Amino acid sequence: YRLWGDAVCINQGDKGERAKGVEGMRGVYGAAWRVVAWVGGEGGGEVGRGLGLVRGLAGWGRGRVNLGNLVAEMVESDAGFLGEEGAWSALNGLMQREYWYRLWIVQEIVMGASATCVRCGGVGMEWGEFCEGVRFLEEYLWLAKDVALGREVGTQKAGWTVGSLHAVYQDLSVLSQREESGGVFPSFGRLLDLAQSSACTEPADRVYGLVGLMEPRIARALKPDYTLPVGRIFASTARTFIQAYGNLEPIREGNPWGPSKTPSWAADWQWRGRLRWSRVEESRLWGEAVFASQSQHQTNTPSTPAPFRASGNTKHDSVFSDDCSLFTCSGFIFDSISGLGARGVGYFDVDAQSLIHPSRPWKSAYGDLDGTIAALARTLLMDRVAGGQRAADCHISTVLHLPATFSLAEGEFLRRGWTWLAGQEMYFFRWENFRRANSRFMLGNDRLDDFFTDQIPVDATERDMSEIYSCFDRTSHKRRFMTTADGYMGWAPDNVYGGRDEQARGGDLLAILFGCSTPVLIRPCGQQYQVLGEAYVHGMMEGEALGMLEEGRYLVQKFTFC
Repeated sequence: YRLWGDAVCINQGDKGERAKGVEGMRGVYGAAWRVVAWVGGEGGGEVGRGLGLVRGLAGWGRGRVNLGNLVAEMVESDAGFLGEEGAWSALNGLMQREYWYRLWIVQEIVMGASATCVRCGGVGMEWGEFCEGVRFLEEYLWLAKDVALGREVGTQKAGWTVGSLHAVYQDLSVLSQREESGGVFPSFGRLLDLAQSSACTEPADRVYGLVGLMEPRIARALKPDYTLPVGRIFASTARTFIQAYGNLEPIREGNPWGPSKTPSWAADWQWRGRLRWSRVEESRLWGEAVFASQSQHQTNTPSTPAPFRASGNTKHDSVFSDDCSLFTCSGFIFDSISGLGARGVGYFDVDAQSLIHPSRPWKSAYGDLDGTIAALARTLLMDRVAGGQRAADCHISTVLHLPATFSLAEGEFLRRGWTWLAGQEMYFFRWENFRRANSRFMLGNDRLDDFFTDQIPVDATERDMSEIYSCFDRTSHKRRFMTTADGYMGWAPDNVYGGRDEQARGGDLLAILFGCSTPVLIRPCGQQYQVLGEAYVHGMMEGEALGMLEEGRYLVQKFTFC
């Protein structure tokens, strides 16, 4: 037998040896007949209770009949229904362990796939069973778990450490299944999310620690080199993905606000503002599994069709400087920001004083009042619901009727028997913040708040209301409501962990770059430009601007981004 342990088998102080070791990770873990995910010691027997609970959850998840909602009701009435006393606290403690937040475990577990065993001291279970238990918890017991833990620790405000649960459910489980079945490789954006949600000591490892998950031609082209400046590594990574896939999708992830001195057109893999649950490409929605099994949905991959077609079928003509500091491509400017809604401050708060009203009255490009109302409704959802589908009439007729606060909504949710929505008290803050902070933002002669009502339509269903609630939650992650000089509305990038000077501004330019599925917000920087990130402009997401370009309204030009 051969035994491999990264910390022992690779000289971590030798950059050349580390780089060589990175290139060999897929071979090591892919060929292993057993991969041990060593989470730590047993912790005085608590681990056994926690893993026992996961094993019980997995059993319910694998049953022929879907009893998820019934199990949730039982757990809420009896915390000991699924395990011995203290099991929920033990599971929470297990998921708080540092192991789950290490970047290097991602590719180790994923490449090990079904050969992986989770072990804590002398207690363990198979990785597939562990994932099934976490899946059942995420999809059916997400609210019930709070009740169960609260009963055990004696407080209703008991807090779960959810980041590691999300990591297992959204990433490790899904990617290990892909590894097992030989599916496609994760996209550039998905890899960025993985890197952002994990910890590592060496910034370059946010890329190199995930090389084993990348398509082989990309992994070979990257050539791990720890002697290069980290900004250069990140820029060359973006270039490699652009060249490999023949589009400018990675440009959507760029901005000048990261700490690594990365050019603005290239994603800084250390930028804190990259928030999960924000991608329209992700067909998973918060809470959707209550109504349809999560297994029916897939996450985005390099081959997943882009949800938008702002640049139509155009091809990019990118040129990179030798050191990757500059990037040149073709496109055209079609509009600029005239007004901005409240910006986010951290994950939970907004700054209601940060509204930027248009310098001249906004005149809707959507026609009459009914057209503007419909455009606003679609903008709130980025016109996409589950599975990347266009929002339907049932969504458009519902979204402007979601009550402004949970206290206004709860009674009606309960009266209608909408138990999932009635349990959203701790998660309603994003909608509440948006309605409160932007209530006096002006859309022409009307305040934004005037377009809403707190009366839920009589014929609304919990499925539709939950879907628009979840879609808005996704939309508003790291995005800021905006209006444009030509009368459009949409979303600009929001740097929620940045200072006031590190934000989108009135006058920033909206451009279509050939080969990029969404508009991009840009800013002049001397003779060059900076990328500020992707933008959503309702009415310009399906190639409409290309028709206006043909009419002579816009002018194609070369952009050089720094």
